This record gives sequence, C-alpha cells and structure tokens, in this order.
Amino acid sequence: MSQEEQPKRPQEPVTYGDVFEVTGELADKPIAPEDANMMQAAETRVFGHTQKGGAAAVMQSAATANKRGGFVHPGDTTDLAAERGVTVAQTDVPGARVTTEFVGGQVITQIQNYIFFLTIMFYNGEDIFVIGRWTIRRA
Repeated sequence: MSQEEQPKRPQEPVTYGDVFEVTGELADKPIAPEDANMMQAAETRVFGHTQKGGAAAVMQSAATANKRGGFVHPGDTTDLAAERGVTVAQTDVPGARVTTEFVGGQVITQIQNYIFFLTIMFYNGEDIFVIGRWTIRRA
C-alpha cells in the first residue's frame, strides 16, 4: 500500500458533543476508554447486557477511534465521569418506561419504551370470554 492509500489519522478526537446532544464542559471532552467501560457496566447492571446501538456501544466505538488517533490511552477516563460517575436509570410512568443515561451528571440519552395492554374478549349474549391478553412494548 502506498503512502497515498493509507488512511489518515483523525486530526481531532471524538468528543461527547460530536455524538450526543450535550452542552457545557462535557461536550468538549474526548470520550475515553474507561468512560465507555463504566457505561458498559452500568447498562449491564440495568439491562443484563449492553444495549445494541446504545450509549455504551457508541462510546466504545468513539473511545477506540480516540485510542487509534493517539488522543487517549487505555485506562484514561474523563475527569467529569470519574468525579460524578456514569449511571443508567429507569423510571416507570403510566404506560411507559423511561431509560436515562448520564455521564458526569449530564443526560446523554433518554429513551421511552411505551407499554400497551391488549385484551380481546368475546360476548355470546350471556357470558364474556377472555380470548387473550397481551403486553406490547414499543420503543
């Protein structure tokens, strides 16, 4: 492979502001490997696994790109994540479950999963029969 064909290293790190809708100090921070590991652990505690396409997966990809670019090193963490933590919280509200993911106290993602209940009944003129009940979850 010639010098011209080799991919160029990125000129800037991937920051929180590049991949999440965040503001302030966190927006300019490069996503570090330990931040991604902490989010992966938090998602695993809450969901039992890492969410496909979720915050942990996005952070892991960004941290890998930042390591390859030489912007962060294995074991690095963002000061805000180290000081204020990385958390995943779920809240049940009528008809929905809201999942919020935080880095350094700032919301990076919020997902609402709606829950619908469906019951099909049959009335034959005398009695009512329940044919089926289902719970439908929609992201």
